[in-house]
Amino acid sequence: MTAPIAERTRADAQWSPARYSVLCRMKRFFERYDGDAEFRVRYEQNPRRALASVAPDLALEDIRAVRSVPRHPPASIVDDVSLPPLARDYCRFVLERALRFNRLRAEAGPLDPRFRGWRRRRMLQAEDELGSEFSQMLLFSTAAFELSKGCSVGCWFCGVSAPRLEDHFRYTSVNRRLWREVLEAMIDLGGLEAMHINFCFWATDPLDNPDYEAFADDYRAIAGAYPPLTTALALRDPERTRRMLDRFDADVCRFSILTVPMLDRLHREFTPEELGGVDLALVTPGSRMIKANAGRFRERAAAHPELLQVERGKRSARREFFQGPADRGEDVPGTIACVAGFLINMVERRVRLISPCAASERWPLGFVLYGDRRFEDGRDFRRVCEELVCEHMFTRWPAGRAVRFRPSLHFHPLGSGFELRSTHHRWSIEAAWQGAACHDLGAWINDGCHQPGELTELLLERHFVSAFETEKQISQLLREGLLDEEPPPRAATSPSQGAP
Repeated sequence: MTAPIAERTRADAQWSPARYSVLCRMKRFFERYDGDAEFRVRYEQNPRRALASVAPDLALEDIRAVRSVPRHPPASIVDDVSLPPLARDYCRFVLERALRFNRLRAEAGPLDPRFRGWRRRRMLQAEDELGSEFSQMLLFSTAAFELSKGCSVGCWFCGVSAPRLEDHFRYTSVNRRLWREVLEAMIDLGGLEAMHINFCFWATDPLDNPDYEAFADDYRAIAGAYPPLTTALALRDPERTRRMLDRFDADVCRFSILTVPMLDRLHREFTPEELGGVDLALVTPGSRMIKANAGRFRERAAAHPELLQVERGKRSARREFFQGPADRGEDVPGTIACVAGFLINMVERRVRLISPCAASERWPLGFVLYGDRRFEDGRDFRRVCEELVCEHMFTRWPAGRAVRFRPSLHFHPLGSGFELRSTHHRWSIEAAWQGAACHDLGAWINDGCHQPGELTELLLERHFVSAFETEKQISQLLREGLLDEEPPPRAATSPSQGAP
C-alpha cells in the first residue's frame, strides 16, 4: 500500500516526526486564519488567546516571524538567520510544495512539438493578460477528464458554471477499455510527465462518481501516478476520503472548503498530520481567498457590483497580514481554468480544446474554446485530437487566415519598427532589414485584414523584403505569443461556451 500523504510529505522533506507535526499545526493555524473571519477578529483583539485556541503549543513570536516574510517567499529565506528556526522551517515547508508544483509545471511540456509550442504560447499570453503572479499559479495541464456530467455541489461562485449532476461514467468493462484507450492516446500525444498534472474533474467533483477510485487506479497503472485531486466532498464520506489519502500518491491534493462549519468539521475529523499534504481551497464566506470573476460569480457580480469590491479588498488585507513586499498581479483573477489542452467528458464522449483567459462576454467561463468534437471509441478519439492539433496548433501562420495582434496589445509605431504594449509588458520589434519595412509590417498586421501572402507581396513590392524574411518575422511574432490565435467569432456563443 502507498504511504499516506502525510508520511510521504514528511519523508520528502526529511522532517523528523515531531517537527513535521509542529509544522502541520502551524499550517492549521493559517488555515483557520484564512478561512474564518470571526477568528481573524479574535486574533486581532487578543493574538495569544486566539492562537492558543487553535495551536496552544505554538509561540506567537513564530507566527509573527512568518508574517514578516512575503506571501511567496524567495528560496533564500530558509537561510535567513534573523528568523527563528521554526519560522525558517515553515518557510521551507511551504517552499518545498511550491517548488514541487513548479517542477511539475515545467516538466509537463507535451511530446508533440506542435502541442508543446502551442502550450508555451498560451502560457506567455496568460502571463501577459492575467498577470505574472496569477498565471504562475496555473498548472497549464494538457488534459482534464470529466468522469461525470455535472456536479452535485452547486457553488454559487463556480468559475466554470458547473451544471447540475446528471450522469456518471461508470466502471463497466466497456467503459474501462475506452478509459484506458483515451489515457494511452493522451500519453502518446502529451507524454507521461504531462499526465502527472492532468486530472479527473472540471465542471464536476471527482468524488461524485462512485467508481472514481477504480478509474484513478487505472490512471496510475498507465500513467505512473495518481491524478491530482480537488474535491468539495471530502466530508461526504470521511472514511472514503481517509482511505484515499492513505493510498493515493498524487502530487497535488486539495479540498475545497465552502463554509466555516465545514472547516470546523474537517479539523475535527482529520488530524493536522493527516492533512499535512493537503491544500485547502478556503472559499468560505469572509475568507481571504480571492474568488475569480468568471462563470456564476461573474453573472452575480454583474447584478451586485459590491461582490467585486469585496474580492478586491482581500488583496490589501492579505498584504497587511503578510507584511512583506506587495504581490504583483490582477486584483481579481478572471479565471479558474488551468488547462491548455484537451477537456474530455467521458459521459458525453466529447473533447474540447481550451486555454485559460480572463472571462469576457465571449468567453464567460474564463477559457477560450478553440474546437469541439465528439468521439465514438479510442481510435476515433485519436482521430479527433489530431484534427484539433492540425487545425489550431500550427507552427506556421495559416495561409488563408488574416494575421493580427492579440486584442489586448496596443500598437505604437517607432522609427525603426514598432512597439506592442499591454497592461503588464511591452515589446520593441525591430527587424534586421530596414526599419521602414518593419514599421509597415507592424501597421499592416495591426490592421488585421492581411493574410501572410498579402503581407509578403506588400513588403516585396514596397521594400524589396524577401518572402523568407517576411515569413521569418511573422513566425517570430507567433512564437512569442503576440498574434491572435483565437478562433474567429461565430454568430453566437452559448452560455455554456459550447461553440467557438
